[in-house]
Amino acid sequence: MKARLCPLSPMEREVAERNAYMIPRFLAANRLPADDWYDVVVFRYLLTVKNWFARPELYRYEFSTLAWQGMCSAVSNERKKTEPPYSDCQPG
Repeated sequence: MKARLCPLSPMEREVAERNAYMIPRFLAANRLPADDWYDVVVFRYLLTVKNWFARPELYRYEFSTLAWQGMCSAVSNERKKTEPPYSDCQPG
């Protein structure tokens, strides 16, 4: 099931804007070119904002922790889709 992004509420928008600095910081920390990766991580970031408000049990975690982990997951999932599987076996 694909997650669907809906418009942000005013409170969600405020949190997203206040923490948006994390997106370029994440890309830089992981040496990911923004031209290739921004769209991948920004959509997960926005879904994290939505989840933060929809699931109060997440409040026990820092938003930044959830957002960073979400962006890591988005990159990992994208790489699984686009990169060939790694194998230790060499063709013989």
